[in-house]
Amino acid sequence: MNNKHWSKDFFKQSITSVFPLKSGGQHQTDLITLVDGSKWICKKLDENFWLGIINPAQFAYTELVASQVAHQLGCTFSSRLLPTINSEYGTVTQRLIIPYCEGEVITTVTQGQAFLLGRLLAQLHSLKMPPGEATGFPPIILPKKQPYPTWLEHLVERCNTFIDYEADSRVISHRDIHLHNIIWQNEKKPHLIDWESAGLIHPFVELVGLATNCSGLATQTFDQALFHATLMGYADYKGKLPPTNDILWEMSLHSWLLWYAYSINRDWQEDARQTLETIKSINTKMVELQRVYAAFKA
Repeated sequence: MNNKHWSKDFFKQSITSVFPLKSGGQHQTDLITLVDGSKWICKKLDENFWLGIINPAQFAYTELVASQVAHQLGCTFSSRLLPTINSEYGTVTQRLIIPYCEGEVITTVTQGQAFLLGRLLAQLHSLKMPPGEATGFPPIILPKKQPYPTWLEHLVERCNTFIDYEADSRVISHRDIHLHNIIWQNEKKPHLIDWESAGLIHPFVELVGLATNCSGLATQTFDQALFHATLMGYADYKGKLPPTNDILWEMSLHSWLLWYAYSINRDWQEDARQTLETIKSINTKMVELQRVYAAFKA
């Protein structure tokens, strides 16, 4: 049974176990163990994910980005991209195989870890990546399945209006760094996974997104010291923080709104509810976040 797994044609050894890590979500992810004891992550990607339709060229580009980061920073692994499968029904299946990373996914970070993540993000933003197939975030389209609060519709309109704002300042980066996409190999060594969202993003938007996640706001709690520590790590490497303004603060919610719309489209009601609560929490804390950021720059 194990050797009927789709990855069998890639491996030269027999598969001893197949353990599903994720299914029923965006992508199907399995942990494969071979007869020599080595472990591999095998992922089949849904072509329609939270950023829309991802074509083979774009997907290959995101893995090129991951490979360059692996080579230059050592904070991720290069993957093996397998040929795309086109079914008779027109659906596209894209697959990749990645060495398994031993470590731990944690739900809260220390100030030291928040500092390390901020510094790592600054290093990512300093890399010179080939532009290739890199694109910015797509527009947010709220499904016409239900009514939405007026404030939410206004925020969506603002993000869509300024979707190309300060495009010349954007960098190519991961764009989905949250605590579930970080494996800690030890207390001081973060390893980034899931690079299929890589593309263009304003450095401020990604930094505030990371600091927000580190601070606990993704789960409706807030530790100002963790938010500040993330900024400290970034500035420690870059020497300063990215400049900002009111529009960029609004744009820091673009990715959350995309995930909210995607969750509703997939009928993931609990996920949509939690995401909306997170957006509310960030909005509620926005003035305080702006104050902390401005005070750091002063």
